[in-house]
Amino acid sequence: MFDNRIVVESPGNLPGIVRLNNMRQGHFSRNPKIAAFLHEYDYLQEFGEGVGRMYREMEKAGLPAPEYKDVAFMLNATIRNRINVAESVVDNVADAIKLSSTEQAILDHLQLSPELSAKELAALLHKTSRTIQRNISLLKEKGILKREGSDRRGR
Repeated sequence: MFDNRIVVESPGNLPGIVRLNNMRQGHFSRNPKIAAFLHEYDYLQEFGEGVGRMYREMEKAGLPAPEYKDVAFMLNATIRNRINVAESVVDNVADAIKLSSTEQAILDHLQLSPELSAKELAALLHKTSRTIQRNISLLKEKGILKREGSDRRGR
């Protein structure tokens, strides 16, 4: 799950005659016994309706159509929401959140001792207090770091 989308990965190839270019028209149950069971107990309205229904529901909600990719025996379905996130956002969180060595060092120390002050961090990292404050502000902006409690007794 991401702020602007959900990506579902399903192992295996597309079933039967279904291909990326005919998903809305082609119907083929990967496991007909499970489909029959779900239909019998009213979890499924009719056979072969899932993909088309998803497209209709997304359109009705004013959302873009689902996106499918068939990559190395995995089917990926991406469903986007209304949140506009810059196109440069990448799926890999480690790549998306670039941390400087100072930011990473601050996080490493705070994980071990959350009560450390900016002055103490500056001494540990051999940096100025101003550099530590600037990096803490950047970590807060990135949503990685959050202060709990007051300035005097918080962490």
